[in-house]
Amino acid sequence: MYFSKEFDEIKSELATLREIGKSVEFLSSQYDRMNSDIKNLQDRLTVVTKENLTLSSQVLDISDRLNLMEQHSRETNIEINGVPENKSETLLSLAKQLCSTISVPLMDSEVLSGTRVRKNE
Repeated sequence: MYFSKEFDEIKSELATLREIGKSVEFLSSQYDRMNSDIKNLQDRLTVVTKENLTLSSQVLDISDRLNLMEQHSRETNIEINGVPENKSETLLSLAKQLCSTISVPLMDSEVLSGTRVRKNE
C-alpha cells in the first residue's frame, strides 16, 4: 500500500513532467518560429531599405532632370510685370509696343505664344 501510494505520486509527477516537457517543446517551437519570422522580416527590411535608397536616388535624378527641362522650356520666355490689362489688347501688339519703346525689333514670327498670368497676391 505504501509503495502503491508512492508509485501513484511518482506517476503523477511523471505526468506533470511530461506536460512540462510538452510545454517546453511548444514554447521552443514557437521561439524558433519567431526567430525565423524575425530573420525573414530583417531580410525584407534590408531589401526594402536598399530599394528605398535606389528610388530616392531616382526621384532626385528625375527631379533634377525635370527642373532642367522646365528651365530649358522657359529659356526664350520674357516676363513683363506691371502692365495694366486692357480688354481689347492683344499680347502680340503689346509685346511689339514694348519692344519698339526700348528699340528692340520684334517680328511676328519670333513670338510663339503669349499668356497673361494672374498676379500672386
